[in-house]
Amino acid sequence: MYSRRVSRVSHPATTMSCFPAEIIDHIVDFLDDDAFTLCNISIVSSQWLPSGRARLFRAAKVNQETFGRFLDLLAHPLSTFSMSVKHINIDGQNQPYPESLRQDVSKIGERCPNIVSVYLSNLTFTDIEPGHHSSLLNAFPNVTILCLDGITFISVSQMMSIFCGIPLLREGSLINLIWDDPSTNEEEGLYSYKIPSSLRELRLEDCYKRDVLKCFLRHDPFPPITTLDVGVLSPTDTQVLGEYLMRLGSSLNHFSLGFSSFDAGGDAEDFYHNCDLSHNVSLQSITFHRLIDYWKYRLTSPVPWNLKTLSQIQSDVFQEISFSIYLDYLIELLAFPIDFDWGEMDRFFTEGNLPHLRVVRFTLFIGHQVDLHEATRTLGVYLPLTMEKRILRVEIHRSNI
Repeated sequence: MYSRRVSRVSHPATTMSCFPAEIIDHIVDFLDDDAFTLCNISIVSSQWLPSGRARLFRAAKVNQETFGRFLDLLAHPLSTFSMSVKHINIDGQNQPYPESLRQDVSKIGERCPNIVSVYLSNLTFTDIEPGHHSSLLNAFPNVTILCLDGITFISVSQMMSIFCGIPLLREGSLINLIWDDPSTNEEEGLYSYKIPSSLRELRLEDCYKRDVLKCFLRHDPFPPITTLDVGVLSPTDTQVLGEYLMRLGSSLNHFSLGFSSFDAGGDAEDFYHNCDLSHNVSLQSITFHRLIDYWKYRLTSPVPWNLKTLSQIQSDVFQEISFSIYLDYLIELLAFPIDFDWGEMDRFFTEGNLPHLRVVRFTLFIGHQVDLHEATRTLGVYLPLTMEKRILRVEIHRSNI
């Protein structure tokens, strides 16, 4: 009796579909920045579609011109991507705040309930009466990350009122903001606010930092910030910052700051005299922004004062120092000024000044492609003791500045 055996060859899509959902998610995690591949795997099978869609549509950017079309897309009866949106960037394009924007922002929050971060930029809030903006961010109940960037406010209290409008806020950034001198505010013009008790990370850059820190100092209960980045400092901010660091005490774990002015050493000296890090006994790491800033000419160097600041640290858990360096080419490291004393830094890192120090990290932002090993060797020449102790770490990023 004759019988015919039929061989079965599984289709690739069928085979790939057999993976458990958690394995598929793990695989797709490696494709976060590859939109082309994400599009392809999304059409492999219905089982791969959710993982691809979740990453393709996780972030959206809208402005006043595209708001209408974006809302129409969200409201379409066949639309299913809204649950995938996790991050929203709302760009006001430097136009006066329109009343319709509040309604549109609320609609986005209602239709994309899984949004966890909001980036609000390029808006003017100077024509809004107190109370009219209080519900601007109320439609985002799950948001934990908020960035306000390039916005003009009536006052610091108005800014704080909007900033604190998210009850679960954990990470907040205030960048390039403008408001009037708070000393000129009339009592009836003040906005009420309550800093969320969940807030743990705060970043301040290109704004009146002393005004913000005074708001935090006056707030009851005092917010226990664990990660603080005050950006490039102005001498006028250091006195209030010193008081704030003292109040933070053992709450602070990670601190970032920088000095990038013509008299960077003078700014670093002001910080040293006004801000005592010995109060922050739980400090684990500190970052100095723009240690080298395209070798812009500086009247004085911040390096000696940075080391004096580090010598104040009394934390038993302090383990990491980081510096960022901005260059066009790696070879520019070979032409450092006379007052830039690498040897002093090298000795400080290795002579037991910080007994628990484990990592000295240099993050290089360079305009052209650089080999990591070459960069590490170059810094190792300047910091031989640090290199020998095996605590030197180097990272490289392409600079967009």
